[in-house]
Amino acid sequence: MHDEETYKHDPLDISRKRVLYWLLFIAERTYALHKHRPITLHPTIHPPSLDEVPSDRPIAVGLELMINMFKIIDDTFINLWNRVHNTHASAAWITQVQTQLSEAVPAYFECTEVQEVQIRITQQWLRSQAWQLSVCQGL
Repeated sequence: MHDEETYKHDPLDISRKRVLYWLLFIAERTYALHKHRPITLHPTIHPPSLDEVPSDRPIAVGLELMINMFKIIDDTFINLWNRVHNTHASAAWITQVQTQLSEAVPAYFECTEVQEVQIRITQQWLRSQAWQLSVCQGL
């Protein structure tokens, strides 16, 4: 699932596989933050193209925003969160993460109202996790 080469065949099947991969990617990062677990899925394939799902464009836009937010929660973030190594985050790095999370969701975007609420809540939750990480790091 993590190899882009496996996504070169049936366009409909490819779209579904991409969506599944990215939903698992988001779920794994959420789980990793909740349970202090490592991550295994990485952003190694392209996100689903908005052209691949024209009938569900608002849903695809929302998924793309969620993907972009959760890509910010990378190995470095999770390793710091889980205190894997005796490493510390710099204030500049935390600021960069907060800025990326703040800018990940535009003021207006095309999706359903329910999705917009979920996206904005998720954005604020991720920002609070970054803030919590900075407190744990003594920043």
